[in-house]
Amino acid sequence: MSLFLGVAIHETLVAVALGISMAKTSLALKDAVKMAVAVSLMIPLGISIGMGIESTQSTASSITSLLLQGIAGGTFLFITFFEILAKELEDKNDRLLKVLFLVLGYTALAGLVFFKW
Repeated sequence: MSLFLGVAIHETLVAVALGISMAKTSLALKDAVKMAVAVSLMIPLGISIGMGIESTQSTASSITSLLLQGIAGGTFLFITFFEILAKELEDKNDRLLKVLFLVLGYTALAGLVFFKW
C-alpha cells in the first residue's frame, strides 16, 4: 500500500509538471494528447518491468536492478543539479533563501532514510 501511495503521489506531480510544461510551450492539442498517452502508458510498463526483474531473485536480476537503479539515480541527480538548480540559482533574488531550503530539503530526505514507518 505504501508503495502504491508513493507511486500515485509521484506520478500525480509528474503529470502536473508535464501539463504545465506543455501549457508554457503552447503545444498543439494533438501533440499534447500523444505525449500524455505515452507517459500514461510508460508508468505501468515501467512498474511491470521492475516487478518482473525483482520477482526472479537471480544474480542477473539483482545486477539488472542495480544498474537500472543507478541510471535512475544518476538521472535524478543530473536533472536536479543541471536543469533545476542551475536555473533557480541564476536568478539573484532570494538566492540565500533558496540555498537554505535546498539544504533543509536534503536534510529532511536524508532523515527519512533512517526513519522507519
